[in-house]
Amino acid sequence: MISHMSDTTDDIVAQIAMAITEIGPSPNLICDRLGIQKKTLFQFINQYVSLKSTYYEKVQQIIETIEEFGANKLTIAQALGYKRIMVTRYINENPEIKEIFIDADEAIIDLAEQKLVEQLTDGNWYAVELVIGTKGRSRGWSKSDKSVLQKEADRLGLNLHEIAGALSDVIAGHLVDNEAGDNEDD
Repeated sequence: MISHMSDTTDDIVAQIAMAITEIGPSPNLICDRLGIQKKTLFQFINQYVSLKSTYYEKVQQIIETIEEFGANKLTIAQALGYKRIMVTRYINENPEIKEIFIDADEAIIDLAEQKLVEQLTDGNWYAVELVIGTKGRSRGWSKSDKSVLQKEADRLGLNLHEIAGALSDVIAGHLVDNEAGDNEDD
């Protein structure tokens, strides 16, 4: 039996659904089982359908706004006239919104990576440092390597490209010396 004061909408929906499952779609039997009048049953069903419809309209609005503005919760909230916390709740509670938000967030990272590659191609040393310091770690690079080089460049009054060139010359010379030494042993 439904006690209107204490039951939540979801509780009442569950009770109606259970009654329909057990009894069938007979409004008279459902009302008898739940202890309510037909008018109350239909009012509740209409109210519930209206709430669900409004919810799905809001979900669709949020999805469209994410697709238009990207994965920025504040921008989405402002565009819809919501508070940021409301957008966060919809994202956390609705799997469809969450998936679309994650995809939009990933698109931002993809764009940033694309711009980074453009900067690498243009020879931007800071882009090189970023890649070496992050993705290059698996090959033994770290940001501290660049810092040591930068300090040494500053001390010598050179730029990093000049140091890299000098190191290449030293390494090449060392290899030539080693090859010559190897030949002497023959």
